[in-house]
Amino acid sequence: MNHPVLDTTSQNLWRKIVKEISLRIPKSSFNTWIAPAVGELKEENILVITADSAFSRDWLEGKYKLLFYDVLLGLTGVKFEIEIIYDVQETSYVESNIDKEEALAYMLLASKQVDLSTDQTKELYLTMLSLFQTHTPLEAKLEANKLN
Repeated sequence: MNHPVLDTTSQNLWRKIVKEISLRIPKSSFNTWIAPAVGELKEENILVITADSAFSRDWLEGKYKLLFYDVLLGLTGVKFEIEIIYDVQETSYVESNIDKEEALAYMLLASKQVDLSTDQTKELYLTMLSLFQTHTPLEAKLEANKLN
């Protein structure tokens, strides 16, 4: 089947996907998770989405992969495989320069989006504050990697 959307460039298809998703989810979620991502057709029926960090990649994978799949199917009538990755080189600069206030702000935003209670959010916030005092960023990253 020769579908008109498939005849467009990868970039045009990505724009259509992003536009459709922007209509389906809250603006704050869209701006946080979808807008920074970049999508590209790598092979026939494979969409590779590049997130700006490992955390964003995991969030997109867990919360939005099915939405990407549904939007693509709706736009093209074709089932796509979706791969979500992140650019390590881009991430290393951003993550190495994030400060404590920014990290806490992201934590509060994420807590709100996953509907943590106020008490849970406060406990998480206080725990993060204490970890800033007891762990270097490298130690924290190594401990976090053990959880994966």
